[in-house]
Amino acid sequence: MGAAMFFLQWEKLLWAFIFFAVVIALTVFSLRRAPFSRSDNWDQRDIYAHGGWSFTGFMFLVLVSRHFIPQNLTSAAIIGIIVAVASTFLMRDGYRVQASVGRRRAKELLQEEVELSQEQIDAARMHSEVLGVLYTLGAVEGVRVRTRLVTYAMGTSLRKLRPEIQKLREEGLITTSAVDAGDDEERVFLALTPKGLHAYDQASRMMAVGA
Repeated sequence: MGAAMFFLQWEKLLWAFIFFAVVIALTVFSLRRAPFSRSDNWDQRDIYAHGGWSFTGFMFLVLVSRHFIPQNLTSAAIIGIIVAVASTFLMRDGYRVQASVGRRRAKELLQEEVELSQEQIDAARMHSEVLGVLYTLGAVEGVRVRTRLVTYAMGTSLRKLRPEIQKLREEGLITTSAVDAGDDEERVFLALTPKGLHAYDQASRMMAVGA
């Protein structure tokens, strides 16, 4: 939007039209894929739509509010602080949206039939806390979280969590991806598999009745 206004001032209408078109297209896409619109309509694009909508809204607010803020407050330092605070808010809100999308995905997967072995159910009962945290964070097939977020949520260390991750992966209950982790194990992505989700659901119900 800011770039569009800049080009308008210089009478470069074609470039201004292009920038306006991009912003409008992004807004329409975001609204059509608005998070929480339907609880049974899971789509991974929800995450990207929410990010695009949040970014577009933030840039619009910056563009509008700059005319009402005293000029002495529009220094680079003040703008930097505003951007930092907004980025932190959007990041935290992104985790909330991701968790919601993941749980919607879980609801869909639990409607499908999956065969489980007794070993998988036993592993789910033994490591139910790890599976429960992944479920709470929305880390279900198609939506992943970093290992560091899991250790933080559990209040534990990677050294203690590593054997549990290995066991759950061997049983096919979780998937791991080190696509951009390098040597940093805490950057490895984790997610429940469909079998992991069903095993956790079944183990939770069994423990609830004391079986």
